[in-house]
Amino acid sequence: MDILTILQEEGIHISNTKLSYHLKEMKNTHVIYLVKEGKRNFYLFNKDRLEMIQSWINFILKG
Repeated sequence: MDILTILQEEGIHISNTKLSYHLKEMKNTHVIYLVKEGKRNFYLFNKDRLEMIQSWINFILKG
């Protein structure tokens, strides 16, 4: 199942163009990275980057 289908099933309606843009931005900032296996592409989260973002959000919420 692809990302766009999963998002639509969750009630998140986004165009393929917007999804591609946001995936590119997250890849450029190392939040996700791309793994290619044959004809398929997989986007995986960068755990260290997500933990950094979570720490930043927690700091903002406490402050």
